[in-house]
Amino acid sequence: RGYLEEMKDNRNTQTQEELMKKMSKGQFTLRDMYKQFQETMKGGPTSQLAGMMPGQGADDANKARLKKFMYIMDSMTDKELDGKVDMHNKSGKDKSIESRIKRIARGSGTHPKEVQMLLQQHKQTEGMVSKMGKSGMLGKGSAKQKQMMENMKKNPAAMASY
Repeated sequence: RGYLEEMKDNRNTQTQEELMKKMSKGQFTLRDMYKQFQETMKGGPTSQLAGMMPGQGADDANKARLKKFMYIMDSMTDKELDGKVDMHNKSGKDKSIESRIKRIARGSGTHPKEVQMLLQQHKQTEGMVSKMGKSGMLGKGSAKQKQMMENMKKNPAAMASY
């Protein structure tokens, strides 16, 4: 089963519905990622989903990495978690990102490279969510979504083209 099918099946909880709504708009913050990590750690419905996302899974090594990432996110401000601060420095104008990364690393007891790894993983996941949201793949049962799901069942490699 694919990632989208799992997300659709696990929309029972209010949290999942809120996440799906945001994702259908192409939005995915570090706070959303934190919530997914929490679900994965407690073996919730998204633990299977996490294994389908880049760099995530449920084995012990990945659980340790998720815990470390959660410690890192615990050291972030609300603005950083909610995407109100450009942590990826997309504009290239913000020189404070480096000092933010160092502060977060000190606060979480990790190395700045690990903070950068978390930000890189978020950026990849955010990009995937953005593409899927903009293409209509995360809408509520749209015809386009159903067609894409059928195509993906026939050819899973087609996901990269969306």
